[in-house]
Amino acid sequence: NLLFREDTLFHPDVSVRFDKEKSNFQFMRQSEGLGQQAFSDTYHALDWDVEGFSWKMGETRVRVGSLFGGTPRASNFLSSNFFKRETFDEMVGIDAVHPLARLNGLIRESGRLGFTTRDYAEFIHMSELQARVELMKLANAGFVLLDVETLWCEALPKAVNYIRNKSGRRDYDVLQWYSDPKEGNNAEWSLLNGFLSIHGVEYMQVSDSQDVRIFPRAGEVIVRQNRDFEFDGLIRAGNLDFEGDAFSFDFDEFSIRMNQITGVRMSVNDPDLTDQRGRHAKKRLKSTLEQVSGMLRVDHPTN
Repeated sequence: NLLFREDTLFHPDVSVRFDKEKSNFQFMRQSEGLGQQAFSDTYHALDWDVEGFSWKMGETRVRVGSLFGGTPRASNFLSSNFFKRETFDEMVGIDAVHPLARLNGLIRESGRLGFTTRDYAEFIHMSELQARVELMKLANAGFVLLDVETLWCEALPKAVNYIRNKSGRRDYDVLQWYSDPKEGNNAEWSLLNGFLSIHGVEYMQVSDSQDVRIFPRAGEVIVRQNRDFEFDGLIRAGNLDFEGDAFSFDFDEFSIRMNQITGVRMSVNDPDLTDQRGRHAKKRLKSTLEQVSGMLRVDHPTN
């Protein structure tokens, strides 16, 4: 664990290197076993799917991403509540029963979150080796904590939440920042104000059900505590495009404050043209609204 204020950055299998000459620390996740899982960042409520990060003594920022120079690697920063039905369905593979259904079955039957790999093997009627392989996959996906020495496991809230998300009994989001910069780091974390500046973000989806997407100018997004974030650029919400500066997303309200809108472009559905999925193509209107402001409530019932 690394502590920041009252929060942590956690990973179960990280190697640490210290360059005495440069006074630089490097924290790298391992490429095998439990090292494959993402860093858990409770301050921003994000999971960092990155190679690692570095910090130079005396500096007030942490560099996140590729540690060895050369071509930058694409990385992903996902909301801790992130859920996609497609990802959930892919987890089942060729099995008849979803692994999360098995895990939740054990939790319900035993009445506790902790168990051994042998407990799990007996419950799913597999060998302990097969059970360990499955639990390793669940651990790397962030559903359980697995101690490879004691073989003790503990189910994390995400395991139960995913089942509830699938059944529609719990709210979730699709927030993720896919970072693919042409040069430099994937992100920089300020130790002064806590802001996480993510680079190389071509676009991100705020809501799939409401068709709200963001195209940050210059690929830059600044994430604050608990997934609040700021950006300049374009918001595409259904048939409306909002271009502007200093847009601010509030996670708790799930809304975007647009104080500096430089232009609003509108489109209408063309009844004569459809795309490959049978949806009506959009026809952009020539008129544009300029110098306005407002609030976009993404999941408001009337949207």
